[in-house]
Amino acid sequence: MLVHRTEVIKNTLDPVWKPFTVPLISLCNGDVDRSIKVLCYDYDNDGGHDFIGEFQTTVNKMSEAQNSLEIEFECINPKKQKKKKSYRNSGIIILKSCKVERDYTFLDYILGGCQIMFTVSMSSLTSMCLPRST
Repeated sequence: MLVHRTEVIKNTLDPVWKPFTVPLISLCNGDVDRSIKVLCYDYDNDGGHDFIGEFQTTVNKMSEAQNSLEIEFECINPKKQKKKKSYRNSGIIILKSCKVERDYTFLDYILGGCQIMFTVSMSSLTSMCLPRST
């Protein structure tokens, strides 16, 4: 299932894509060890984009790309690999940074024991409530 499509970078053999965000649930259903297949194509104006290659990884592996540590993935074209014994790869994809961030929900705050004070007003009646976890 397609999860994300990057922008097209034209007229270069060394493209640099803009950073993007993908919800973890969409990428790997929340399983950071689930295999993710990345496909790379050469853009053609006529719509017949040429397959360059692919690689597989996991969120855990990609998360190693932090604090100036880059991760390299060999982009492999299986058809070329079968035809030529001397074939190594069709290029290298360099992941410069990958960060998994948690977006907390209101329920996470309540279940975590966070105390929240809020005021509800109806006409001239005001009540205050201070929920506490047990």
